Amino acid sequence: MSEKTAKIDLEKIPATRQQVSRLYFAGLLDREARLRAFEFLSPSRLWRLWASRLLLVLGAALVLTGIVFFFAANWDNLTGLVKLAGIEVGLVLCLAGAWFYGLERLSGKVLLLGAGVLVGVFLAVFGQEYQAGADAWDIFAKWSALIFGWVLLARFVPLWGVWLVVTNLAVLLFVEQTGLLRGAAKINLTAIHAVLNGAVLAARELACSRGVSWLQDRWTRLLLVFAVLYALLIPVLASIFDYEQEYVFSLLIGLAGGAFFYWFYRFRTRDMWCFSAACLFWAIVIEAGIARIVFDDMARGGAFEIEVRLLFMAVFTVVLFAGACWHVMKVLKEPAAETEKTAATGGEKDA
Repeated sequence: MSEKTAKIDLEKIPATRQQVSRLYFAGLLDREARLRAFEFLSPSRLWRLWASRLLLVLGAALVLTGIVFFFAANWDNLTGLVKLAGIEVGLVLCLAGAWFYGLERLSGKVLLLGAGVLVGVFLAVFGQEYQAGADAWDIFAKWSALIFGWVLLARFVPLWGVWLVVTNLAVLLFVEQTGLLRGAAKINLTAIHAVLNGAVLAARELACSRGVSWLQDRWTRLLLVFAVLYALLIPVLASIFDYEQEYVFSLLIGLAGGAFFYWFYRFRTRDMWCFSAACLFWAIVIEAGIARIVFDDMARGGAFEIEVRLLFMAVFTVVLFAGACWHVMKVLKEPAAETEKTAATGGEKDA
């Protein structure tokens, strides 16, 4: 069957707020129908459920923070037995509570999160009390390894976030304390972080494509995208303003990563927040490049005064970011690649 007469299976097109907005802007839905569709897709009761769960997680985080500061403030007044036994008792109670409530309930997952944090507290206290001679990176590496199984078992995003932060700190401290990178070569540490978090992001995308539900929340993707783009941006800006030979590796990874994110979240997996982040990345890179050209010319004795150059940069900044916003809005009105692919596949099957 030809492409023009191919049937489209509407059941295979996901119902999302983005799709409803496109139908509204195309004039196929009125305002009342749009609001009813939004209410159906995101009922108000879900916000109350989300708020109650957020408060539970924040409360647990504050309690764990209080435990850490308690040991820090009363370190000299506590014996070694009290320090270690207190943490171990808390760890065992958290594990017992997680087993009692079960990991299918939020309370059980929060208790396992508490156990994961207390593992790090125990390693730090043990290292300080017995002066084991381990470097800080070694403690964080062991912490990351010990709770990794719980991360997979709990399927709980906050615990996964704790593990990711701990792992990044382990890498950072390893490079700093072992002297693996020295001088200007330290800029390559950002590339290492970008690769690490990019690998986690790729694993997250693969898991979501195979139906893993606990990672489906879009903000988990957005946080990783911002973390990776931030790590990619640092060496690019450093190369623009103060280029050195040691920056080449990180510079190439930064430019390639920025281009890949732009392509992937525009054409492969449509996500406008992540695509906007990629556009912001390139807008900052272009802004920095033009600023370097403009002010380098002034340093070489160019004809224009500093006031003229600052005015030019102000106007250029407004035009650049307005153009970036216009580009994002233009892409927003385009049909999503995934939807087109799904529809085409469904049409071919029906034909």
